[in-house]
Amino acid sequence: MTKIRQSGADLVYFGGTAQTNAGQVAKDLAANGLGKVRLMLPDGCLESSFLTAGGGAALDGRVFLTFGGVPPERLAGPGAEFVRRYRAAHQADPEAYAVYGYEAARAVVAAVARAAAAGAADRAGVLREIALTRDLDGALGRWSFDANGDTTLAVMSGNTVKDGRFAFVTLLGE
Repeated sequence: MTKIRQSGADLVYFGGTAQTNAGQVAKDLAANGLGKVRLMLPDGCLESSFLTAGGGAALDGRVFLTFGGVPPERLAGPGAEFVRRYRAAHQADPEAYAVYGYEAARAVVAAVARAAAAGAADRAGVLREIALTRDLDGALGRWSFDANGDTTLAVMSGNTVKDGRFAFVTLLGE
């Protein structure tokens, strides 16, 4: 904190996660008279444990978070239906990556089924089928894996904390 104060920085980037003490960094900034210094964080901090550790409302307007996708409340169509069903089942909002985990599981289950149908339900067969996943329609719309194994989902979002909760600000990369 001394080095941050001495540098005169008005923004600190912490490239960790909620589990690697991002909330404590936010608290330490405030506790050391650096409450006006803003904190930029990756998507690994876009979970409720960060808000709890960092002090919720104390983070308001001071935190910027990127997220490799669209927050649950911004999903439409099948994505919004996923969020509705999740809330009904768990009486809570889904964390940011819940729908992405769901879609990943769907892709794996489909790849296992295709590998089994081809008589190659071993690790190599399943990996081959996952790599061949194209035009999967689901909660995130239509997406594929590209030649590098990345998804074709390229939208990112910028978020902040408002009233002690994560708040969507803008889409990035559209």
